[in-house]
Amino acid sequence: MVYVELDSLGATLAGDVFEPEDYNGAAVVLCHGFGTDRTELYDLAEALQDEGFVVLAYDGRAHGQSGGSFHLDTMVDDVHAARRFLEDHYDVDKCGVFGHSFGGYLAVRAAAETEGFDATVSWATPISIRETLRDLQWNFEYMNWFVEEFAGSLHYASSYRKMRIDDMGAFLGELYDRDQTKITETVSRPDTPPSTFIYGELDKVVKYRHAEEIGGVLGGKGELVTVAGAGHSCLRSHTEPPFYLPEPYCPVARRQVFDWVVYGLKNYLTGG
Repeated sequence: MVYVELDSLGATLAGDVFEPEDYNGAAVVLCHGFGTDRTELYDLAEALQDEGFVVLAYDGRAHGQSGGSFHLDTMVDDVHAARRFLEDHYDVDKCGVFGHSFGGYLAVRAAAETEGFDATVSWATPISIRETLRDLQWNFEYMNWFVEEFAGSLHYASSYRKMRIDDMGAFLGELYDRDQTKITETVSRPDTPPSTFIYGELDKVVKYRHAEEIGGVLGGKGELVTVAGAGHSCLRSHTEPPFYLPEPYCPVARRQVFDWVVYGLKNYLTGG
């Protein structure tokens, strides 16, 4: 594992590159979830490294060791900055991207909206952040009204787990933005690369309706996989539940997710 730093739109992003002993010519960018950091995906990075991929796991903007401010569109651009870093430093034939939860939202948008990635595999990808909040918050309509009315005056700094918030009003405005890009819009584009969307049957954060709606517009561009017994965070190396929701820990389901991720990226990027 090699520590690296990459520049993207005025911010320095911290990451780690996992270099394989027997390189297969393909690279993968890993995007972690909301409020976490790149260590969330270390075990997955090692699994892909063992299969011959060169892998870059990086801390998202305003997360972990990375600088910058939270901004969705900019964070989508950061995914491409990570890809370009790999292409500049390694002999890359094809490049894929994997994302978990919020990272899946960024990964899928990056691959669908701008050329550069050859495939996407994601776990627990929401339609949008706003739609996830709609499912999780019983008082969503009130919160939405509050943000629209008062967010412009909330300029204080705060933090959430491994994420820094330098302007609470701007942050909330991003999360509740009515014009926020939806994954159902991006994957329906004709130039979207092949994609695999993996979902947990017991996910309490990204409800299964997200899988159904995204699957309904995928067509022949990808596949939808449901893992029985899996919740939202089974990719993680520990059992801390996201958003304080009870979360099942099922090693069998976690292994199945790993297998689907590795299988999908091998199939798309190296022909299996």
